Amino acid sequence: MTDVNGLKDFKCPGWDSMPEIELYMDQVLTLISKHFGMLFNDEDGNMTSSMINNYVKAGVVPSPHKKRYGKEHIACIFMICVLKRVLSISQIGELIARLRAERDIKEAYGLFCFELDRSVLYISSVLSGKPWRGADQTDESGAELALHCAVSAFANAVISDIILEKKDNKDEK
Repeated sequence: MTDVNGLKDFKCPGWDSMPEIELYMDQVLTLISKHFGMLFNDEDGNMTSSMINNYVKAGVVPSPHKKRYGKEHIACIFMICVLKRVLSISQIGELIARLRAERDIKEAYGLFCFELDRSVLYISSVLSGKPWRGADQTDESGAELALHCAVSAFANAVISDIILEKKDNKDEK
């Protein structure tokens, strides 16, 4: 269950706060739960070892070194953990590849953390009763806000689809 009260204190774990040593799979899964568990319902946020292995096979996460995962791996896995809710794995792979083409993984992950922190701060303020764009004072059940958020998520997913398809279409010409 998403911890609504804890959202205001959420901070994406920065590059420098990641472990300096490489971790085994079970340790990575524990780290995901520790840092991102409050953001997900149980069925949405579950990341399993099979899923991570599939992301490695798909080339979205680099292969581990002797079954151990370093900062680069963990950063990619953290990004996938959040993005998998709104993008397909191929879209996530394309997005990470584009980010990596323009900057190193530390900078790409820093940008991800900035955007995630900003978005979580926004939803925290909305859920704490601060006015949101288009708010109707009669929305006691929260239905209008839920509709607004769901439709905005859809629209943002469509924009992401279009952006990620643009380069693919250019490459085919």
